[in-house]
Amino acid sequence: MKNRMERRTTVFLAFMIVFFGMTGYLTYYSRVVYLGNLPAVTVIMPERTGDLKNGRYTYVVPEDSIKVDPMGKTYILTARYQTDIIGERYLATRIDVWVLERRDDNMAIIDGMVREEPVLTGAGDLIGIGDSIVVISGDEDER
Repeated sequence: MKNRMERRTTVFLAFMIVFFGMTGYLTYYSRVVYLGNLPAVTVIMPERTGDLKNGRYTYVVPEDSIKVDPMGKTYILTARYQTDIIGERYLATRIDVWVLERRDDNMAIIDGMVREEPVLTGAGDLIGIGDSIVVISGDEDER
């Protein structure tokens, strides 16, 4: 009887090692494949103008980062950092903004950002709101 219990325990432990080993490997592999297939986008940190307007700062962003929805509202997409079961990643998040001024150097002064987050530049219509993305910095000093 004792020999039979030892054999069952050994088989059970071997099964558990194989099961959890395969589960861990598949979780790691799916995470690597998922994160490796995300679209890469260029981001730039918005510059604060230093002017406090209506309790919020205004920011300078590239003009090509400003988008207009079908209802005529202007918005920008920012890269919001998130950690979850899939891993560490960035999500494209919509922030409604008001364009206060368009400058000659293809930059625009906006109002509406509550916190400084990297702004997606040149993403076009390829990136949707809530999409997972890989961030490539467009700032020379952050490389």
